[in-house]
Amino acid sequence: MNEAVPIPTTLPDLVAYYPRADWVWIGAQLFALAIPLIFLFAGLSPHLRTACGRVVRGRRYGTLVLFACAYLTLATVVALPVGYFAEVVFVKAWNGPTPSLGQWLMSQAGGLLAVLASAAALVWIPYAFIARVPRFWWALSAAVFVPLIAVGLTMFQLLLTPLWTQYHSVNDPRLAAKFEALAERCGITHLPIVVGGNDSTVIGMGPFLRLVLEENHDLTADERTVQFAHELKHYVLDGWKALGLLAVIAVAGFWAVDLLGRAMLRRFEKPFGFSNLGDPASIPLAIFILSASWLLVGLPVFNAVQRHVELEADRFALELTHENRAQALLQAHFATYKLNEYYWFYRIWRANHPSQADRVRLANTYRPWNSGGRRVYGDVCRMP
Repeated sequence: MNEAVPIPTTLPDLVAYYPRADWVWIGAQLFALAIPLIFLFAGLSPHLRTACGRVVRGRRYGTLVLFACAYLTLATVVALPVGYFAEVVFVKAWNGPTPSLGQWLMSQAGGLLAVLASAAALVWIPYAFIARVPRFWWALSAAVFVPLIAVGLTMFQLLLTPLWTQYHSVNDPRLAAKFEALAERCGITHLPIVVGGNDSTVIGMGPFLRLVLEENHDLTADERTVQFAHELKHYVLDGWKALGLLAVIAVAGFWAVDLLGRAMLRRFEKPFGFSNLGDPASIPLAIFILSASWLLVGLPVFNAVQRHVELEADRFALELTHENRAQALLQAHFATYKLNEYYWFYRIWRANHPSQADRVRLANTYRPWNSGGRRVYGDVCRMP
């Protein structure tokens, strides 16, 4: 059965919704950037640093941690009304699914607690390097942060996520055997596969990698097979690539703070009220530079890389299974409440996956095995 699956289109209401949602998103991002800038130009940083220093009796680590936690809490509280409008009020006005006020506040509180815990554990590292190795602190900080973040994320995924997500093995023995056979064609035996949650992905790293398939009873066995094959590509090829991308982001981010931070301090030392990047009062400056750099440069690059990686995982799944129609139907299955044809702004800044239309097009047309063409992943697995 090789007939093409129709290219999914966007629902009329969503065609009108997404451009307006972009403006709301832009406004929220600009507001978030304005908070540290106003804090800096109002000269509030040195006052907060001095107050924090008094509380901890001048201890540098305590001053750093208390300043970071106080500033992050203040910035979160100030941003709450804008966040509530963008994530709840605006979405609700378009009849989208929204949490209650209590649920939304609880999620914000949980996110803030996670940020504060991370800041308390990590904020002292770059400042210690600034004090001891001011010329290369950004490179050394990245070298320390990347493995720490990788290990922390792995522990979160493997130890904490199961506390609120129920995982189980593949219930269908025939499907489990099919998954194992596909993995063995890629040189993998005893592949750890679990089912649960609402997202298919790969978690962990190194010997602790796990392949997770979402709990979805609406998919056929063939659709489950191509979904598994898609994630298998991430398992086989993309783990260390993700770590490399994290390293690039960390190096670029810290380098931007060093370069732009020193330039801004030379120009605005008087209104800022401090002159040294190693001063705890520079935390809002670092946050502004990191946020602005990510928004203007990092996010478009990250999205482009991710879209490429995800589309290649679709290609891998097609080469491994030849289930083109199942792949197309799987992507069409998820197309109902999505923007299925991207316009330029959404593609660059907001889309970290290919559009469902692009994914269905690939599934409909990619059959190099029919014409004896080269298979991109023919050296990775034994292809049929």
